[in-house]
Amino acid sequence: MLSMALITHTYAQSPTERRKQMADSIRKVYLTEAAISNPLLRQATVSMDIIPKSDITTFIKGNKLYEGKLRQERISALFNIPIKTWGNNSVTATVSYFQQNLKLSELKPVYPELAQLDG
Repeated sequence: MLSMALITHTYAQSPTERRKQMADSIRKVYLTEAAISNPLLRQATVSMDIIPKSDITTFIKGNKLYEGKLRQERISALFNIPIKTWGNNSVTATVSYFQQNLKLSELKPVYPELAQLDG
């Protein structure tokens, strides 16, 4: 009984649906190639960098203050907004966003009076 229920709920795509899906895939390839070759078609870029923990040592006036681990995360976004186009000329506005998070851990202060930094 269970196998009959599964069979009755499956269907095959019609030839028209398959052609439309193929046409959409081909159109997407051409649009991607056009965006690569024409900067006006690239309207947005978003990226994220994650830098794993690395060692950090801090010095003040040549004296070691503390050492520990540092982890970084960076998020950036860039949006191009076309404002006006005439002939071969165009004016665009660019909006940029950048965020950076730094996380210190495993801090070991050199001076006992800086023990509140211990992490």
